Amino acid sequence: MRRRWLLLLVLFSALAVTCTTAARLALAGDQDHPSGAFDPYLHRTSGALADPVNLIFRGSLSQAEATVPRVLGWQPVQGSMMVFYDHGQHLRTGAQFGFNLPGGSRYHLRLEAVAGVHGASYVLAGVHRDDLTACGHVGRSFNAVRELVAAKFAAAGYPVTREYLGNTTPGRQCDGSFTAGDGTAAVIDLTATDRPVSVSR
Repeated sequence: MRRRWLLLLVLFSALAVTCTTAARLALAGDQDHPSGAFDPYLHRTSGALADPVNLIFRGSLSQAEATVPRVLGWQPVQGSMMVFYDHGQHLRTGAQFGFNLPGGSRYHLRLEAVAGVHGASYVLAGVHRDDLTACGHVGRSFNAVRELVAAKFAAAGYPVTREYLGNTTPGRQCDGSFTAGDGTAAVIDLTATDRPVSVSR
């Protein structure tokens, strides 16, 4: 019994640290919202934990939707619906973009639907590589694809910083495997430049 209570204490402590870190980022530069935060994971519509949030765009959803294909060359794609938890609200995926790779794999990005939640000051996102399996796409390479996206936005002239969210808990994939990121998000400021950029592949 004592061991069980100690395990629960450790789990709750880890959750508190993660939420506190996320709250600091959510509030940084967001003066319209003196309280509240976001969950640093995407969840399946069942509520089950899925992928880590590993990209955050400063700006609006419309800015992100316009800039992702322009900078990355990725196009709108279909994918399973997931949910972001932000400022106490459950928000479905607002847009999805992808880029096809050999062997049925692809790069895949989900953007949070944010209208009316926090003044559209930021957009949470999850990016990874999808590998085709018998059960469907399995998300992997969260860190490597995040860095690919961050590098392309930096080369296009957008300020990019890193924020440690601590969201390293593995999510279960459809094939039974568990995948996770390193707990870091790239923060890309879309408000810092309005000049057009060419597609970089």
